[in-house]
Amino acid sequence: MTSEKTLLSEDYYGLPYCAPEGGSKMDRPNLSEFLAGDRIKSSPYRLAMNVDMICEQLCITNLGQGEENEFVRAIRNDYCNNWIVDKTSRPRARSRRK
Repeated sequence: MTSEKTLLSEDYYGLPYCAPEGGSKMDRPNLSEFLAGDRIKSSPYRLAMNVDMICEQLCITNLGQGEENEFVRAIRNDYCNNWIVDKTSRPRARSRRK
């Protein structure tokens, strides 16, 4: 996860997100991913192209006060998840400042 406010990247699973069965697996980075500091990990999300899907529940978890505070901190610091699908480039939003 990245934030333009803090300029510090954080591990996605540093927050109590739903992990894949058996835990998250780290992908072996290529040179550009390594140099960019990308840490690519598996996800429990299943993506399909040209298929109508509705919301699907991944897991149920009870957050303690500390875990809840970590989510609040990440939201307040504008952290965003960066997705890579099948090793394609990820889109980036850019603001237009004059």
